[in-house]
Amino acid sequence: MKPRLEFIVVSALVAGLLQVVAFVALAAVWWGLDAGDSLRRTLLWLPAAMAAAGLAAWFMTGLHGRAAAAGKRWSAFGLAWRTVLLAMIFYPACVAGWHLLTALGDQLWAAQPATMAQTLEILPTLVQYSAIFAVVLGTLPALLIETLVSNRYLRRIAGDSKSKP
Repeated sequence: MKPRLEFIVVSALVAGLLQVVAFVALAAVWWGLDAGDSLRRTLLWLPAAMAAAGLAAWFMTGLHGRAAAAGKRWSAFGLAWRTVLLAMIFYPACVAGWHLLTALGDQLWAAQPATMAQTLEILPTLVQYSAIFAVVLGTLPALLIETLVSNRYLRRIAGDSKSKP
């Protein structure tokens, strides 16, 4: 797998894993849900987290390529910081888009769909809480793990013989 594609895929998978772990733990402590029910609920929102992280990684690899062509060198922590920050910016928009997409699916295929007014009524609250959830519970773990992923990406880009192609 090419380094850029690997960085994007691994970043998206890390975001998805962090969302699942954080939501299952939060649901068990806060709402008293069992692990199965909380896992089912968090898997409904998994595409939004993975899309935000994947988009952020895609943008950052492009910016890194331009910076490298200009002779600037990024550290693994710098790349990770920029990627996580951009993912946190993209996350509310991805949640809103995913919510509207699932609402459209509900309108098309459900026997008794919710009205679009109901869907749009909860959208601002959903986006706000998901953004707070992501920033409070996800930033530090994502930054730590993304630093490792960024380090591997930068080594592979540099052609380090220690990493496998």
